[in-house]
Amino acid sequence: MKDLNKNSILVRPIFTEKSDKQEVENNISVFEVVRTATKQQIKDAVKEIFNVRVEKVNVINVKGKRKRMRGNEGFTSTWKKALVKIHVEDRLDYPSI
Repeated sequence: MKDLNKNSILVRPIFTEKSDKQEVENNISVFEVVRTATKQQIKDAVKEIFNVRVEKVNVINVKGKRKRMRGNEGFTSTWKKALVKIHVEDRLDYPSI
C-alpha cells in the first residue's frame, strides 16, 4: 500500500450539530479522511498535526447516495469518516482560516 503523507490523510474536519455534541460530551472529533487511510495512520496524523493524545479511532465508510438532476442519474462520491477520541485533558485547536 502507498505510504501517505501525514498532512494529506486528513481531508477536512466535519462540523455538524451531531459532531459538535460528540466533541463536547465525549471529546470525539470527526474528520473526513482519505479512503485508503488506516486507523493507525489516522491516529499518527492527528497526533502529529494537533499535538494531542489519541485514545481511539473508529472509521466509517460512507456510501455515496443516488442523485437525480434533470432526468440524469448519478451517485455522490463514497468517502471515509473517522471518529477520533482525544484524551480528556487535551483539546483540538483548529487553525483559523
